[in-house]
Amino acid sequence: MNPHPVFYPVDTRGLMPGEVRQQTLGGKDIAIFNIDGAFFATSDFCTHLRGRLSDGHVEGETVTCPLHFGKFNIRTGQAMNPPCKAGLPVYPVRLEGGTLMVGLPAQAEGRPHIPVTAASSMPRASA
Repeated sequence: MNPHPVFYPVDTRGLMPGEVRQQTLGGKDIAIFNIDGAFFATSDFCTHLRGRLSDGHVEGETVTCPLHFGKFNIRTGQAMNPPCKAGLPVYPVRLEGGTLMVGLPAQAEGRPHIPVTAASSMPRASA
């Protein structure tokens, strides 16, 4: 396994301070945040019931999940209140020639994102 992240370009035009946007990079759904002109990247899914954080409310360095109002620190991914207990994956970002680049683990490259649902994770009944 390659420990070095694979960096993907992200178009941040129109992403104003205090806003978040969903991007699919390397088969993963990522939330891109603009906090006072600094960019951050986390998983787009809440660790409680997988609500899309890109549909959540951003205030300062905190994003609130739209489903059950769990909050996360955008910089660190730390869960800040129930019902969320686990933190979010956060991803490195850097600017290259004015383009935001988001680093994802190398094993994510080219692998499709397949959400796990209760129905898809249960064994099928035999006929």
